[in-house]
Amino acid sequence: MRKRKVLIIIIAILLIIIGGFLLLRPIFFNNDLEVINNNVNKIDITLGGNHTSSDDSVKISNNNIYLNKGGIYNIKGILNNGTIYIDTSDDVTLNLNNVTIVNETNSVIDNRKSQKVIINLNEGSNNILSDGNNSVAAIKSVGDLYIEGSGKLLIYANNNNGINTNGNLIIDGGFIYIAALNDVFNVLKELLINNGYVIGIGNNTMKEPNELSKQNTFLFNFNETFSENTTLSISSSTNDYLLNFIALRDFKTLIISHSVLKKGNYHILRDIECSGKLVNGIYIDGEVTGGERIVLSLADTFSINGKSNWYGKKTINITKPDNFI
Repeated sequence: MRKRKVLIIIIAILLIIIGGFLLLRPIFFNNDLEVINNNVNKIDITLGGNHTSSDDSVKISNNNIYLNKGGIYNIKGILNNGTIYIDTSDDVTLNLNNVTIVNETNSVIDNRKSQKVIINLNEGSNNILSDGNNSVAAIKSVGDLYIEGSGKLLIYANNNNGINTNGNLIIDGGFIYIAALNDVFNVLKELLINNGYVIGIGNNTMKEPNELSKQNTFLFNFNETFSENTTLSISSSTNDYLLNFIALRDFKTLIISHSVLKKGNYHILRDIECSGKLVNGIYIDGEVTGGERIVLSLADTFSINGKSNWYGKKTINITKPDNFI
């Protein structure tokens, strides 16, 4: 009888574990999203002196763009002192194709209703977002946010955080550089980094990627502040310069993720010299020389042991994002 009770308890525990796994699976494993779907609305938006849209549902007022129904929005051009507002509860995809949005006051992309927004960085595109002095974050969202594609995205968060979301943030591609005054990512639920070249510099708390992420990530909370224009590199134990970039603002925290970061030992160097082309703060190709190893907590060697690898003072209490509605 006793063995039978133990067996029943074990079976019950297994059922609970399996049920929880199935419940979370859509969030963490259904990340291969189709950006193009023939059954949804496809709307073109051209930003510029006179903003235009191929659909009357897009409202343009006071230089702001209001998206009022779900679908795929193909966006290109320049928006000065405006914001793209997502005002529908339906799923929305933003295909960014050489988009520049600069707002001296507010956020640049503000999802106020949708529970799933995809930001797709079109192949070969270079996209720049810069927010203003009253902004909570350059990009903010009440729901899940996906960033994917193979293009480039540079975010200047000039007042507070780079990305705020009340949901999950899943990064599935792109060359992404975020320079934030405070937090790079302020994520209420889970952060997953599955693919892409991700650099984030800031001066406040950091959100650790979930262990279900498919790509390894370094997180550094340094003892000192590094100045804007400091050149840096992540190098391997064999002194190969792997990831080379420049600080686009003063910073104290660094999050960096790339597929080259496998399990092993690494160094982070400052004041390198690189002959490569500088694109959005990242050096492309070129020869790298010099550099001084950065020492953190008496160590100048840092290991990749898991998906999330933190060095320096650890802050685990992530501030809940503001209510954006």
